[in-house]
Amino acid sequence: MKTAVASCAKAVKAELTKIYPAIKFEVRSENFSMGNAVRINYTDGPTINEIEKTTNKYQYGHFNGMEDIYENSNRRDDLPQAKYVSVSRSMSETTKQTLIE
Repeated sequence: MKTAVASCAKAVKAELTKIYPAIKFEVRSENFSMGNAVRINYTDGPTINEIEKTTNKYQYGHFNGMEDIYENSNRRDDLPQAKYVSVSRSMSETTKQTLIE
């Protein structure tokens, strides 16, 4: 049986692959004490902000550092969600060289 966060990771990957078919996304889920997370990694392609426009709906809240609490501010019943969704983009050597030139 899949965990809720694994279902979330699968939904995130499916949506990103549909929108950006040329980009290879690595989407992993993890469970830990007091929460879970979906980690998204990819090389080149769209900016992190563009990806987050699609993935923000998969995170059900945010951490409020002023009060030291996690607030469920984005809870949705129509799709699987995780406590944290993070995006990490790297650049290939080819892209780095193109930018340097």
